Amino acid sequence: MRRVAPPAPGAGETPGRPPGARLVLTTSALIVTSCLAVSIFLGQRNLAQLSRSLGDRGRTISDFLAREAELGVLSGNVAALEKLAETAQAERDVVYSRFFDGQGELLASAGEPPARGGRPRIAPQVEGPEPTTPESGVWEFQAAIHTTASRVQREELGFLDDSADAGDASQPAARSARERVGTVAVGMSLRSLDEQRRLTFLSAALVTVLVALMAVLSAVLLTRRHLQALASAARLAEERAHVAEMKARFVTSASHEFRTPLAVILAASDVIKRYGERMTAAQRAARIDKIQRAVQHMTELLEEVLSLRRAEAGKQGCVCRPVDLRALCEEVVADVKAASHDTHRLVLSTAGAEETVSLDAKLLGQALRNLLTNAVKYSPDGGTVACEVTSANGAIVLRVTDQGIGIPPEDQAHLFEPFHRAANVGTIPGSGLGLAITKKAVELHGGSIRVESTVGCGTTFTVTLPRAPAASISRSSARD
Repeated sequence: MRRVAPPAPGAGETPGRPPGARLVLTTSALIVTSCLAVSIFLGQRNLAQLSRSLGDRGRTISDFLAREAELGVLSGNVAALEKLAETAQAERDVVYSRFFDGQGELLASAGEPPARGGRPRIAPQVEGPEPTTPESGVWEFQAAIHTTASRVQREELGFLDDSADAGDASQPAARSARERVGTVAVGMSLRSLDEQRRLTFLSAALVTVLVALMAVLSAVLLTRRHLQALASAARLAEERAHVAEMKARFVTSASHEFRTPLAVILAASDVIKRYGERMTAAQRAARIDKIQRAVQHMTELLEEVLSLRRAEAGKQGCVCRPVDLRALCEEVVADVKAASHDTHRLVLSTAGAEETVSLDAKLLGQALRNLLTNAVKYSPDGGTVACEVTSANGAIVLRVTDQGIGIPPEDQAHLFEPFHRAANVGTIPGSGLGLAITKKAVELHGGSIRVESTVGCGTTFTVTLPRAPAASISRSSARD
């Protein structure tokens, strides 16, 4: 049977890739990229806030220590400076605090600064995160220790003259307003900043992986649905092509099947019309018999078409009643034998069959008649056609065997399709409806049919029917 190939890829579609797959993959990639960018942006903003917070605390602590350490530096009170350093070192993120005099000599300290190989990085004066994290992991804040500001005072017209403090060059200054007497250095740990940085990137990576998985899953689902839609469309297109081919085959078969009996009717009626007065009664009767057989053949063909239409529309009922199976088979075999004009030897065996069973006599009789007629028709050289009826394992088995031309293997898969005929039938007439109708009748009984055939050696059809029809069998008696 000819099969219709699926449609070729349209314009703009990549062969081998389903249409729309590129759009799905692009959309998934954009979603993953956007999620990664947003995660990194939020993480960097959080890091910037932490960096500013750490810088603000470091500068605040160093400024506070510079103010509080003035007297200790001026007086050389190392104990007071050490106590002040210990108090500062107890603050969160403070690694060490150190006090130096004006010449840079260490006066007091609390905590250990980084080893020599990892010198602390001096904190920037502007707000914002460090460009790089120092290897020591410490951010050092330095603040100068000044003396308390002094002002040059002159009593003039009953008020104090603050010109010196205001920077007036015309007034001599007693001494500098503030004097740097030392330096305080506070080391702030960057551990929390590093941990937050790692956590940020891990979170971004985790969110990205989750979103990527969701995007991939969505892409897979969308692609799967797209492929299913394409497969459905391909199946629909194939079914439409198959229906169109069946219609064309039906027109061809019906035209051929109707043309022959119509030609017989036309020829016989023309002979009667022209030579009826000169014909004998036997000659006229012979012509009339030809016309009647041709009309009967056309009627049977129309009945087959209507039966198939009813079965496919679900309007073919199966009315099961007690039937004498042996008598039914003997009647059908006798009818087929009479129609074959004794060109074949028909053998019926009902030794293992039950006498009375519940089935639709009309449907089963039609199915058995089609099988026997085909066995005779496709055995042009004569031979024996055997019909065996048995009962076994709770089922009724009907087996029809012939010694005819057989069925090619490539046609056996499509043998029960309407209007399908094997490639080796040649000029043997037929509509291709008999086996399709037979299968419908068997299925209405809840049974099955199978075929075994070898080209040139014959064919065997085996019908298996349950003794009690399945509950799904329609009991309707509609015969429209």
